[in-house]
Parts: sequence; C-alpha cells; structure tokens
Amino acid sequence: MNLHDVTCLIPLYRSVPQLPRVFENIDDHIALGGKVLCSDEHGLDDAPQQILDRYAGHQNVRVLMSDQGGNWVSNCNRLISTCDTPFFRITPHDDTFPAEGTARLVESLRRDPDVVLAHGRVLAETDGGTRLPERDEPTIWPETVNDPMRFSAELFWKGHYNGAFKAVMRRAVDGGAPLLIRPTVSLRHSERAWIFAYSLLGRFAFDPEAYIRKRYWPGSLTDGWQREPQDMIETADIMASYADDFVADPAVLAALRFNLYLNAVRRAGRAEGYYTRHPGYDDAQLP
Repeated sequence: MNLHDVTCLIPLYRSVPQLPRVFENIDDHIALGGKVLCSDEHGLDDAPQQILDRYAGHQNVRVLMSDQGGNWVSNCNRLISTCDTPFFRITPHDDTFPAEGTARLVESLRRDPDVVLAHGRVLAETDGGTRLPERDEPTIWPETVNDPMRFSAELFWKGHYNGAFKAVMRRAVDGGAPLLIRPTVSLRHSERAWIFAYSLLGRFAFDPEAYIRKRYWPGSLTDGWQREPQDMIETADIMASYADDFVADPAVLAALRFNLYLNAVRRAGRAEGYYTRHPGYDDAQLP
C-alpha cells in the first residue's frame, strides 16, 4: 500500500483550531509515502508556520503562504495548479481522511485510465464527534452508469457523488492539464459544477470500503451559506461553460445546455415558491 503518486491538498484559512486534524491527515498519508501540499492565501494565523515547523526537512510536505487574499476556490485552484503528482485529494482542514481509504480509491484510478474520480462513503458527525447518520452519504450505493451523458445531465440535480472534497481525482484530464474550478458568482456550488465537468471527461468509481469523517459545525465554510434561487442559474451557467469546452457534438451540446437550464429554472422556481412540491429532475430534450 503506497501513496507515492498521490498528493493531499489542504486549503488553510484560520486553521489553528483544526491543526490536530490537519496533523492527523498529514501523518497518516506521509506514512504511506504520500505527498502533502498546504496553502494559505490570507495569513490570518500561524497555522502554516506551525505546519512548516512540525515537518521541517520532510520533503513530502510543502506549504504555500501568502497574505494577498482570495477565496476557497482560488486557494483550491492554487493547490491543484501546484500539485505535481498524477492523483490528488482535497482534504479540508476540519475533516478526517484515513490514508487507507485514499489508497483504496487511487487503485481504481491506477487500474483504469478512463476513471477520473474515485469516491467513497461519508460518515457525518458534529465537531464534538457525535454521529449524524442522517447526513451520511450516499444512502444508496451508486448504480453502474450505462449512459454517460444522461449521468452528467442529472449529476448535480440528483446529487450523484455529492461533494468534491470526498474523492481522489486524476490531475491530468483537460488535454493533459489540470482542470481548475470555475467559480460561480456566489461561489456556492462551484465544486459541484466542477464535478459535473469531470463527469464529461471520464468515469467515476465508488468503493464503499473507503470513507471519510465529515464534520458539521457552526462557523464552517458552508454553515453560513444562504442558498438563493439565483444560485441555480449561476451553477447552470458554469456547467454550461464546461459543456461548451468538452462536448464536441453540437446536437448533444444543445440538448445538454437546454436540459441544464430547464432544471435550473425549475429549482429556482421552487425556491421562489412557484412549486408547492419539489419539482424533481426533468430529462427533457436529452437524446
């Protein structure tokens, strides 16, 4: 079991309270030969320096530091751009990613060059360790994909492989270059639109034996998000931009774009109160 070709990408932001978990993830992965790359774009605490001090001289741990500012998307993109291994895993500072699970997932990517993303289970808990089984993902194991375009079209709306920061991912997917995250205006759902793009470029794999422990707590990045109807349209805009780049057939592209915006409008309408029930996913216009 070796992680020589995998890098854990750790975006830092006011991360001192989370350092015990960061250290746990780093120690677990470098013990199997994995690399770790951390990045802080704000410098609002000394978490980056503490990591540097703890792993001084360890060639597999690097820290990027800046006080120029940015956001979680720019920080993740900085990490993806700097990463130099074939595979990576974004590991937020407040979650736990066992290296054994990383090793299981990367095997799918090594074994099959058509696989671009390998995903496991998510075990949810509070910051204090109380389990939240109702928030575990997935509740039903993903089915085999027989129609890749339909899978991509419904991925965001049906919540397939929910979450970007739970997977091991292939780095060179966009003509041999890394695929960066395109931000929505609000930044909400940027990672899900990015996963949609990955679905256009290859297959996804699922291993129920691999898991992470995801923590939900007041003050986390997503805790303060107030989702708005416009978020659906903004996300469709970003997904459509990826489709423009990666879907070659004009007829298929037109159908996919129509379907993305149809479902975005339906979801926005539900948020605005035009539907009394959740509108569900509509596969209209797909070939």
